[in-house]
Amino acid sequence: MSQPISEGLAPSHPDSKEKTLGSHNVAVLDTDFDNDNEKNIHHASGSGSANSKDRDLDLLEHAEKIDLSQVDPAVLKRVLWKIDLVLMPVMMFCEFFQFLDKSSISYAKLFGITDATGMVGQQFAWLGSIFYIGYLFWQPFTAFLLVRIPIRMHLTVIVCLWGVILGCMAACKNFASLAALRFLLGMAESAMIPILGTITGMFYTREEQATRVGIWFGSVGPSQIFGGLIAYGMYSLKSNVIEKWQFIFILLGPVTFAFGIYIAIVIPTSPATAWFLSPQERLIALERIRHNKTGTATTKFKMNQVYQAFKDPRIYLAALSVLCASIPNGGISSFGATIIAGFGFDTKETTLVGMSTGASETVAMAVAVILSRKMKMRALPAIICIGVAIVGAAIMVGSHNRNAQMAGYCLVFWWATGQMLFIPLMQSMVSGHTKRSMFYALYQIGYATGNIVGAQIYRVKDGPAYIPAKITILVTISLHAATLGAIALIHKYWNNQNAKKVQHVIEEENIEFKDRTDKEIPSFVYPY
Repeated sequence: MSQPISEGLAPSHPDSKEKTLGSHNVAVLDTDFDNDNEKNIHHASGSGSANSKDRDLDLLEHAEKIDLSQVDPAVLKRVLWKIDLVLMPVMMFCEFFQFLDKSSISYAKLFGITDATGMVGQQFAWLGSIFYIGYLFWQPFTAFLLVRIPIRMHLTVIVCLWGVILGCMAACKNFASLAALRFLLGMAESAMIPILGTITGMFYTREEQATRVGIWFGSVGPSQIFGGLIAYGMYSLKSNVIEKWQFIFILLGPVTFAFGIYIAIVIPTSPATAWFLSPQERLIALERIRHNKTGTATTKFKMNQVYQAFKDPRIYLAALSVLCASIPNGGISSFGATIIAGFGFDTKETTLVGMSTGASETVAMAVAVILSRKMKMRALPAIICIGVAIVGAAIMVGSHNRNAQMAGYCLVFWWATGQMLFIPLMQSMVSGHTKRSMFYALYQIGYATGNIVGAQIYRVKDGPAYIPAKITILVTISLHAATLGAIALIHKYWNNQNAKKVQHVIEEENIEFKDRTDKEIPSFVYPY
C-alpha cells in the first residue's frame, strides 16, 4: 500500500539520497541521476505505450518522485516560464482566430454578402445557426476523438481544415453554398474549447488555470478589435477584382491554415513528451499538476466513466449554464455589426464603434482574472461580472438613446467572463479522462444549441431595435449566473462530505495519474 496522499510527494524509498538538479536538491532513487534516472525518463517519455497506460504515469514509474518543496523556486519558475512561452501564444491565437473566423460573416453582411448571394428573409440568420448545427452534429465524434487522437494531431487538423473552409467562402455565389461551408466550419471548430481546456489542465496547476484560461479566452476581445480594423479596411477598399465582403475570407483563410501548420510543429501531446523541457523538467512538470487529481491524457475510452458522468447532476447544470450563456453569443457573432447599426450608426461609424466591445470584453476578462486570484474562487467572480452584463442588457432594453444603448451593449460583453471562468472550473472539477470528455460533450451540445437559438432570436420583423432579442439576452445571462451559483453550492457540500471521509482512507500511489474519476479519489477537492 502507498502512503497517504498528503505525503505523496515526499521521497519514500529507503535508499534514496539527495542529488543536485541545477541549483536545487531533489530526492532521487538512483545513485547517478544524470545516467540511470535520466535514461529511465527518456525511455518512459519516448515509449509507445500510450494504448496501455498514460505516458505520464509511465514516466513517473520509471523515475523516483521529486519533492517540489526541495526544488529551487527559480527552477520551478523556469519550467512554468517555458510552458507559458510555448503554449500560451498558441492557445491565444487559437481562440483569436476561432472568434474572428466564425464572426467574419457579420462583417461580410455589413459589406453586401446578402445582396451578392441573393439571400432573403431569415436566410442570413440561418447562416449563423447552421454553423452551430454542424458544431452540434460533430459533438459525439469530438468526445470520442478527444480520447482516441493525440491532442497535437487533433488540433492541427481542425485548424487547417477551418482555414481551407473559410477561404472557400469567398467563392460562394448563393445561400446553399454558404450554408454548406458554414456547416463544415462548425464541424471543424467544434473541438477547440475541449482541446484548449484539456491542454490547460494537463500543464497547469489549479491555481494557475484561471489566469491562463483568462489569457487565451481573453483573446476574443483583441479579436473583435482586429476584426473592426479589418472591417474599416474593407470599407476603404477599392477593387474591380474582388468584392469587399470577399476580402475577409481571402485574408483569413490562408492565415488560419498557416497557423495550423505551426501548431503541428510546437504543441506537445503531454508533459511527458514536451520537447521544450529537459527530461528532469518533464518530471517536475508532472509533479506540479499531481495535486490537481485530474490526470493528464489517455487513449482508453471507459464505459464505466460514461455511466458515472450521466449520474452526476453537475453535467446537466453545466449544459444548462452554457446553453444560457450561448444564446446571446449566437446572435452577437452573426449580428454584431447589425445590432450596432440598429442603434443609429452608419457603416463607417459601425466599423469603428464596434471595436469598443472588444475593449470592454478585454477589461472584463482582466477584472475576472484579478478577482479570481484575489478571492481564490471562480464562481463568485464570474457571477459578479455577469451582474455587470445584466445591467448592460437592462440599459439596452430600457433606453432609446443610441449612446446609452451602445454603452449597455459594451457592458453586455462582460457576460463572457462566465464561460471564461467556467472552463478551468470544469477542467478541475471532473477527474477521469472519459468522464471529463462527456462533460465537455454536453457542454459543447449546450453551447451549440444556445448559439443555434441565439441566431434565430434576431427576426427581420423585429429590426432594427430587436427588443425581443434584447429581453432574451437579459433573461438568459441571469440564468447563467444562477446555474454557476448552484454548481458552487454542490461543490461546497461535497467538499464537506469528503473532508469527513479522507482522514480514514489511504490512497494508492500515483492515483492522480491513473485515470480515476473524482468520485473514486477520496481526497478530491472540488473547486468553486
